[in-house]
Amino acid sequence: MTKEKQVHKEFICKNCIGERYLKKLVEREGEMEKCRCCENEAPCISLEDLATQVAEAFDRHFDRTSDQPDFDECVMINDYGWKRRGVPVIYAILEALDVDEDVASAVQQILEEKHSDY
Repeated sequence: MTKEKQVHKEFICKNCIGERYLKKLVEREGEMEKCRCCENEAPCISLEDLATQVAEAFDRHFDRTSDQPDFDECVMINDYGWKRRGVPVIYAILEALDVDEDVASAVQQILEEKHSDY
């Protein structure tokens, strides 16, 4: 099994998720598994399902910024340069889930695989 596919089969427990809604969801509906973070057996959600939750939340609550400057930004690009507006995806995931960076990175990897055409 490749490393990418292995990540999809890993789990994170309710205790390693800081975001209250997801923590409660995992507590109610999670399955007893070994957590990839704390290695304890507890109610868990798969990273695949966690990534799905993140994608749904991003669709509802975030707007994707343009990867190109608009007209006004093009006019000022020589004087000031250009930087894409918004927050990098990894930081949005970290903040939304309140998890450690390793988990956020794994979720980002899954989302990139699922949405690489977007």
